Order: sequence, then C-alpha cells, then structure tokens
Amino acid sequence: MFNNIFRLCSWISVTALALLLAGCGTYDSTAVVAPEELKFVKKHPDVGVARVGKYFNDGKLRIFENEQDVYIYVYSNNMGSGSLFGLKNSTSESFYGNKQQARKLADQRIKQMGLSLMADNPNISPGSNVYHEVSLKSGIEVLIRPYKSDVAYRSYRVEIIDYSAALAQFKQSLKTREIAGLGQANFHYLQPFLDKEIIAQINASDSEPALAKLTSVLNKMSPVSTKNHCMMEKRQIEIELSTDFNDIQTQRDVTAWHKKRKRTADRCYKVTRKKLIANETPKAGDLHQKWDWTYYKGDYIQGEVGANWVKISKNIYAFSPETMTIGYISKRDVTPVIPKVSKSLIARVNGKRSNIQNQIARDKDRKAFNLAKNAGSIASYQQYLNHYPKGEFSQQATNNLESLFVEYHSFNGYMNAYRLTAKNIHLNHAHQAVVSSSSKVEVASKLLENYFDSRTKYLRDIPSFFDMASNIANFEQAKYFRKSMQVSGFGQHLNRPERFFDSVEYRYVLKYLTPATKLRFAQEQYFVDIKYGDSTFPLSFDGSCKFLREESGTRDTGIIESIFTLGADKATYYNNVYSCQAQSADIASIERFSQTLGNSQAYSELANKTDWQYRTTSRGTDYQYESYASSGSSSTYNEPAASTSPKKSDRGYRTDGDGRLYFNGKEFANLDYSYGWKILCSNRRHGKVRLISDKSKEQVIEMAKYECKH
Repeated sequence: MFNNIFRLCSWISVTALALLLAGCGTYDSTAVVAPEELKFVKKHPDVGVARVGKYFNDGKLRIFENEQDVYIYVYSNNMGSGSLFGLKNSTSESFYGNKQQARKLADQRIKQMGLSLMADNPNISPGSNVYHEVSLKSGIEVLIRPYKSDVAYRSYRVEIIDYSAALAQFKQSLKTREIAGLGQANFHYLQPFLDKEIIAQINASDSEPALAKLTSVLNKMSPVSTKNHCMMEKRQIEIELSTDFNDIQTQRDVTAWHKKRKRTADRCYKVTRKKLIANETPKAGDLHQKWDWTYYKGDYIQGEVGANWVKISKNIYAFSPETMTIGYISKRDVTPVIPKVSKSLIARVNGKRSNIQNQIARDKDRKAFNLAKNAGSIASYQQYLNHYPKGEFSQQATNNLESLFVEYHSFNGYMNAYRLTAKNIHLNHAHQAVVSSSSKVEVASKLLENYFDSRTKYLRDIPSFFDMASNIANFEQAKYFRKSMQVSGFGQHLNRPERFFDSVEYRYVLKYLTPATKLRFAQEQYFVDIKYGDSTFPLSFDGSCKFLREESGTRDTGIIESIFTLGADKATYYNNVYSCQAQSADIASIERFSQTLGNSQAYSELANKTDWQYRTTSRGTDYQYESYASSGSSSTYNEPAASTSPKKSDRGYRTDGDGRLYFNGKEFANLDYSYGWKILCSNRRHGKVRLISDKSKEQVIEMAKYECKH
C-alpha cells in the first residue's frame, strides 16, 4: 500500500506552455495523514496517496480509467499541450506541439492505452467540496479538491484510495463463500465496486446453505446496503418457494405457497419515481414539511406500509444513535420487492392444486357411491347420480339402477329405465307390459307423456299408442287427442270427403271430437273447413266456372304508388269476371258427409248459395296525370288547358308509369329524368333531345304532346 503523499512541485514554463503539469520532487514524510477536511480518506491512511499539481486558469482536466489505473489528463484550453498522469503507478507523459498536433498525439495515446473516459472537465472551483469519482474497473477512488489559487495558476490536491487488493480478496470470498483470512472492513466504501458481483452471487445461490454461506461473507463486510439486504431476503423467499413445492400435499399448502409468492421481502420497496424526498407527516399533499432524505429511481428502502404511505425510520443524530426519526413516502412512488418465480413453477404448483382437487373429488365420489351401493335402493342410486352425473362410478350406478327398475316388470319401471339409458328396448317392454295386462294399468302421467313423445312421432304410430292406451286406467284422452294432431303427417288424408272417415286421423282421434264447419269460396274452388280446436282441415271442391264479362274502374293512387309512377294521380284497372256454380254431385257428397259428421252447417250454407263470382286481372293498370296550362292553372289530365300549340283532343292519352306516353294505345314519346327531363319522340323527326330542368312533370307532358305533334 501507498504510505506517503507525493507532492508535485515543478513550475510550469509560461513562455513555452508546453508542459502544463510535471511530476518531480520527493516524498513528503510529514504528510502521511490526509488533511482534516477529507474525513473519509483519513479513515484509511494505509491506502491513501495524495498529489498536488497546478496549471493555468485556462487549463482543462479529463479523467480516464482502465483495468490497472486512473489517469488525469491536464491540457491548455488555448494551446492544446498537456500531460497524462497515472495516479496509482506515478506515471506521466507530456504532449507538445501546436494545438491540433498536441491534442492528436494525446488522443492517439489514450486510444492506444485503452482508456475509458470517466469525467470531462468536472467543475472543481475554489471553495467547492471534494470532487469524488469511483473507477469500477481499477478499484480506485479519486478525490480532487482545490488547493491554492492565484492570478495565473490553480492548484489541486488529488488523492486516491486503492481498493484493488481488498476487492480481489472480497471477490474471491464471494465466489468461494469462505471467510477464512477475510478481515473486517467498512463495506460502505467497497459497495460501488462489488454491487454487481454481490447481486450475481445472490441470484446464483440455489439453496439455503449456499445463501447462508454468502450471508456470512457479507456480514464480514458490514454494513450491508439496503439493496443487497432486500435482494438477499427476496432470494431467500424464492429458494423457500422452490423447496416448498416438493412439500405441497394439501389445498392449504397450495394457498400458503401462493400467499408467500406475493409477500413483500422484509418490508422492502423499490423507488419508481425519478426523484423523491421523504415527508415529515403522512398528510397527503403536505409538500412543505420535508426531510432532507432524497431517493432516486432504483433505490431500495425498508418501511412499514400503511393505507397510502410507507413509513421509514432513520438515525439522523450522530450524538444519539438510539434516536430514530420517522419519515413517509407515498405508496404511488414505490413498488414492493416480491419474489420472482418462473411461470413454469407456478404452472407446476397449479397443476398440483388441480391434482389435489381432483383427488378430493374422486374421494368424495367413491365415498358417495359406496354409500349408495351399501343401501342398494333406487333412491340411493338416484341421489348419487344427481350429485355425480359424470362421476367415476356413474356408469356402474346407472347399470345397477337400471336393473332395479327392470325388476318391477311394469310400465313405470321400464319407462324409468328408458329415461335413464335411452334404450329403445325398454319402450317395447313398457308397451308390452300394458297390452298384456289382464286389467287396466295405472301409469305415471309424466312417464306416459315421455312414452308418447319418444314413440309417437309420425301418423303411422298413432294406432299403436291408442291401442295401448285403451288398457290404461288413468288415460287423459283429451290431452293426447291434442298432442296427436301435432304429429308429423296428421291431416294428410282429410282433403277429400270419401277418404275422411276411413283415415287414421278420424278413426283414432277426430271421431271422438265435435267439429265446427264453415263454407269458404276461393276463385274457382270452394272449401268446407272442418275445425277441431286450433286445428283446421279443409275439404276442397272444384266449381264449374265460365267467363262472364270484362270490367274496369278508376281509383286514386297512394303515396308510394305515386312516387314509383312519377306523380300519377289516378289509376285505371281492368278485370275479367267469372261466374261459378257448385256441381250437383259435390253438393250431394257434402250432404252425406255432413250427416255422417253430425254437423250440417256447411251444407246448409252451400244449399243457400250454389253459385258465386270471382275476378282476375285481365291487363295492366293505366295511370293518369293532371295537366297545367301556361298560366299555371290546373285541370284533369283528360281535359287539358288551352295552349299555343295546335289544339288536339287529349282523349286516349295515358302513361304506364315508366315515363312512356301513349295515345290510343300507341306509344308516341318517352320521358327520361336525370338532372332534368328529356323528351324522346318515338318518330324521331320533330325536335331535338334537350335537358329541361325548370318545368314540372305535368308541363313536360304537355310539351311532349306539342313537340311530338300530339
């Protein structure tokens, strides 16, 4: 270690300005201890080295580092000449020449030596505090303080503390986790150099013994920083979580594991705000009461969390170490330090939880089935299946319950077995149990309805159901008549009188119901509607029809119709009228049908009205428009106002709604509208096609008559 303070005492040549700072002289044995103002240097005189140098007031200073040393480059701002000093190894090099040459030589040498810039012309003015810089590469701490100042020169005291030897020893102890030969040191000053290595070693500790050894090494380097303490506590929880995974046996263990995963490591928090100052009180928004405790983003603190604040304590009185001062930091400015657990480990824990839950469910399932099996009753098996419809023993319970139902050899038993298994063979057995019984059978209403819905889906199934129902004591006849009329195909044989009474519909259902009848005419056909409740079955008959006449009429157009016909006011329609009469053979057939049915209402109506008329559209509808005279007054389209054009009769004029104009059935013009009206004469001989935008449609029609010579 260095034992002396080396004083640089050479004077700088003012005329040459070549060498700004030269090192020569002897060791000063009286200056072993650093000055009082350098308190932290005084604590380590065995590693302290001090130098004193001076340069012109226009001089600049730059600090470099490499793995072996820290270098100070001093140069003239005007001339460029300067010197490079190695602080630990007491080396010096000077660079001469003009401003450009000297700086180029210095830059080449700095690059050749592999130096990295630490500080560029730091602000070190007379009366300022000690300038402090730490080289993490070489393990050297640099302290620079203004020493003397006059008109032409400024002198500086440069001191270094060489931690390289101690750092090497500490780093080795961190790697080996051995404390043998490691002396007690004030770790506070080694903290900047070892921070990365300590964090790396903490993260590399994969077991509690390994972390315990690392803790013993760090305890020798007391005091340990808050950051490293928090990281140690965080890693301790991470190791415990990894170890606890193998001990998880119950649901409670899983809950405790997840609770620990979200636990804050020993009240540790990390500052997330760029800069914050601790508050004296927990009062929100109290900005004027602040302690001089400044924290920066990335710093670690320890404290008790409250509703909105983290309460921290600190000893700020050197004369009373036991006195702790309380401060408060907003929870919004910090984040809790919690363990970092891999997603795969969380997934494995959740997988264990699922396995535990499944095992619990299987145990409950097995216990419930054993209880049902021991009871051996329908109720016990049914209760098991209600609670565990997809349980491990559900199929076995279903089979046992099915056997118990079948053992009754009854309609209800077989239908319960069918509802349980959906096996059609049970429907067959249920049907057979009823029809083979020598006496009427009592059945469950719900089970009979289930049988009907499952077995009677088509018209062909109705006879089988009602044959069976004839032997059921509590058969609800009206209910199943209504349900039968809803099956597929019901009513397909009821459209002709000669087939009606022989149909399945009538023989099994309608025969027992009272219908209502009504006569209805529809063009050339007429119908006898037979209504049973909400169901209507029409019998159709063809009338004997012949053409009677053509008739027409005029009506007003509606709003929508007027829009699509370009403003038509009237519409003339044309119909063909036909006269029809019921045939005598059909009348006789309806009479017989009504007598058998027991309802003669339709026949009575037909007897009173054997003929009828109906109309069909014979040709298209003609649309008519109002006409306007040049004075602006209006009249009907068939009576146009007088105009300056040659007067013609307007009889027979009409339009079809698409803009085509007709006279006596022959088209003579076509109106087209696109940003204005265009008149297109059919003969193409009179007038030119032009755009008319200032006339109404009615006026354009009158113009078309004139231009097309109508």
